[in-house]
This record gives sequence, C-alpha cells and structure tokens, in this order.
Amino acid sequence: MRQPQGRLYRILGRPSGRPRTSSDEFGHLGTTWGRLERPVRSFPRKHALSDLTISLPNELLSQALRTAGMTPEQLAEQIPVDPKTVRRWLNAGQEPYVRHRARIAELLGTDIATLWPNPTKQDSDNTGLADEIVSVLAAGDDGTVDWRELAATAERRIDLLGLTLAGVITEGDPALLAQAAARGCLVRVLLSDRDSVHLAIAEQELNPETKLTHRPAMTADLDRVTTLLRAAAERREVELRTFAAAGHYQVLIFDEQALVTSRIEGVPADRAPVMHVARRGPSGLYDSFSRHFETLWRTGEPIR
Repeated sequence: MRQPQGRLYRILGRPSGRPRTSSDEFGHLGTTWGRLERPVRSFPRKHALSDLTISLPNELLSQALRTAGMTPEQLAEQIPVDPKTVRRWLNAGQEPYVRHRARIAELLGTDIATLWPNPTKQDSDNTGLADEIVSVLAAGDDGTVDWRELAATAERRIDLLGLTLAGVITEGDPALLAQAAARGCLVRVLLSDRDSVHLAIAEQELNPETKLTHRPAMTADLDRVTTLLRAAAERREVELRTFAAAGHYQVLIFDEQALVTSRIEGVPADRAPVMHVARRGPSGLYDSFSRHFETLWRTGEPIR
C-alpha cells in the first residue's frame, strides 16, 4: 500500500506500522540544519548605531569669533586657510588640524581647551614637524612675533642662543630679563666664544673680504651684548655661558614657544627667515631645538 506523502505526511509524521527510516529521523532535521549552516546576512558595520556620528555646529568657536569681532573670512586669512575650511569648523563641527588650534586660540584671545574641550584629534607620541610651525616670515615683516612679547608672559624659562644676539639684545632688554627672573623664570643666555673659529667663519661669510684672523664687526657686537648682560649676570638674574659651535640657528625659547632664525649665506640678517614654533607634543620641532640648546648649555663655559 502506498504511504501518504506531501504536506499532511510531513505534519503528522510517519504512519503507524511503517518501518522507521533514516529519512524519517534526519531528513527534516537535515533540511533545517542545512538552512542554519548557511551564512546569516547581517547589516554592514557601517550601518551599526555605534558607528553613527552626528556633526553639530561648534558654538564655542562661533561665540569666540563674535566676542573677538572677527568674521570667518578674517580668521581664515590670518591662519591662513581656505574660508570654506573655517565654515566646516563652524557649521559641521569638524576639528582643525592640531597645528592650527594654537593659532586660532591666539587670534581669538582664548585657549585651546575652551574651544575644543573634548578633541577627537589628539597629539600623537611623535608630533609631525609641520604641526608645530605657527608661522614662517622674514625678519622685520608684518606679523613677525616680537620676542619681547613672549618674554613678558613667560613663566618658567627664557633661553636665548646666538653667535652674538646683536639683533636681539638692546639697551633696555636686561631689565626685561631681570623682571622675568624676579617672577620665577630661569633665564639663560648662550653666546659664541670670542675666540671660536665658528665666529670667524661667520664673520667671513658676512664680509668675504675679512680674513679669518680679523673679525672686528661680530666681535664688537659680541662684546657689546656681553657688557649689557654682565651686570644682570653678576646679580644672578641671568646665567651667561659661551659655546664653541657653528651658529646656524638663533634660538629664542619662551616656555613652550620658540623663535628660530636660520642663518643663510647671502641673505641679510634682517631678512633671514624666522620660524615661530609652538610645542604640541614630544619629538617635534620644539623639542629638537630645546635639546639643541641644552646640549650646548651643558658644554658651555660660564662668562666671568
């Protein structure tokens, strides 16, 4: 007799009296298990709720702009970036690069933590060199930072390094450095050794007709600056040392900012490029120039 087949058979099961077969035991289960073994389709990760972000306007930055009386276009020109970039910072909540935040805070008269209390772009352990460059301008150009402004607000350290610092230290500057020392700043000045061959080479580069054994101009500058600072050094307001090394850079450090002037042959000192550097993290430009100063300071000779 033919056994019932079809949907009713699958629902009611095996009729009584029919021998049990492997198909009865595992057929339906096998079909179901086969379905379970198939890959289960899921939403792509990009659709997961945890990955969704909502861009909100940066009201803190907008308020700071209004308080400073500055337009987005003016801010863009001062940084400098494209005005569309500033609009994205304001309207879409995008964060500026790390190298731009300090400049924005400076222009708006506030601090980085106020504008971006919970930044998502963090400083890495190895700060990019370009991230710490605030500006690069020729000496004397509009916008060049006056070192005295940075010295007036320094709280921990003022370090000045140069062959003669003739274009830096003038008549009233020892008093400025003494004021910084009085409020707790460590003030250190490194000048070239008077008999250093590097000073002679620099003199010859400046005046090609000068012989290596005859360097009146730079020696006179060195003597003048040393005389200006000696009284402050005797009062222990300033520490003075000499170094004997090539003076390719003039480095002026104020807490975590620095002004670095490169000496380039054929370029007058008053037109040499001045780089304003602000520390953003370890292993950046600021730390490199700071280590440069510390190395020369350790091997320097105190000026008596």
